[in-house]
Amino acid sequence: MTSYKQEVERKTQQERAAEVQRRNDQVWRQIVDTFPLKDCTANRRMVEDYCSGVITLDKFQFLQQNPPKGYQLAWGEEWQSLLQEILGMLYDPYGRRMTDFDLKQQAIKMSFWTRAQLRARRDELALKQVLNKKTATELREDLRKAREVKRPYPGFPTLLPTTVPRYAVPEMGWNTIHAIPTGDYMRWLAKHDIFLFKRYAAVYSMNQLTYWLNN
Repeated sequence: MTSYKQEVERKTQQERAAEVQRRNDQVWRQIVDTFPLKDCTANRRMVEDYCSGVITLDKFQFLQQNPPKGYQLAWGEEWQSLLQEILGMLYDPYGRRMTDFDLKQQAIKMSFWTRAQLRARRDELALKQVLNKKTATELREDLRKAREVKRPYPGFPTLLPTTVPRYAVPEMGWNTIHAIPTGDYMRWLAKHDIFLFKRYAAVYSMNQLTYWLNN
């Protein structure tokens, strides 16, 4: 029988994994929008593996400049292929949803778009295609899961990756009050200001603080 402690640990691990996935998605989008790197599963997996599961821009740039054996990323300008993929998704052989003239106008309009804009449109159309195949019950369940990911600690506000301390801490190099990594700040509070640490735990939950203490 699962104990309360085991259940808390399981949920904490799930929350950590969801947060890492969310961050990886954000950094990956930044990478493929900035560099002429193909937005494909093989590239994503290779970068995640090289970054030991946590993608950062610095790690990617180091991989780009110093690719070890076995890490050959697929490069290439995707603009034209993205445009053709979108037009293929918009095409309606019956001309009810979009006529040939409408499709040509869309192609002209998108000819001025950036890769980032084309990717966003491609992803939007792909999502619509998936949603159109789902029942109302499945859509409600997807919405529930999405809300859990966006707010991994139900009932508590979510701490950002950086936090502005209440006061300067010269011995830590924080000579002025400015944004610092949340993990560093929580670890310092746990050792030097337990009263304020407990206040954070009450506001943000101990599970969330435990995550930042370990990251």
